[in-house]
Amino acid sequence: MMKILVIQTSLSQNANTAILAKKAYDIINEKGFQGEFIDLRERTLPFCNGGKIENYDAEVQALYKEVEAADAYMIAYPIYNYTFSGACKNFLDLFQSGMADKKAGILCNSGGIRSFNFGAGELMMSMAFHNNVTLVQPVVHTWWEDFKDQELVSEKVIEKLSLMVDRLSVNTHTE
Repeated sequence: MMKILVIQTSLSQNANTAILAKKAYDIINEKGFQGEFIDLRERTLPFCNGGKIENYDAEVQALYKEVEAADAYMIAYPIYNYTFSGACKNFLDLFQSGMADKKAGILCNSGGIRSFNFGAGELMMSMAFHNNVTLVQPVVHTWWEDFKDQELVSEKVIEKLSLMVDRLSVNTHTE
């Protein structure tokens, strides 16, 4: 069974990014795929120092194996200063090589309707250039108007999430 790993990188306790990521996870499972969920609010990760994964602690090495075992990814991050967050960058610096030659989708949340453009593009370039990760479209972007009472309510966003899961599952290489 195809395994899609959702990586939620917001560190905020009441994060709309986490609500978005959880909805993606639910859609993955509803469609009959195996969803896995990593929430960085529940992890203690060191800053990447550029060293080999074997030189990090057991928690980092175990998480690397979890990332490497997935068939595809959905990376959810908040947008700060028009780009992806430092927590997202650190996660990718540590674990992105485990995603090599696979597919990923971008889920981002911002304070405004248009502030996702630069961050999504930078993330796409980084992942494609460094580890040949294929980014699927559409990029899913949310902002405060897409949520009500701690729930994602935008049908357009939910449709995009569903489409992303479909595109991640097509012709994905699994071993």
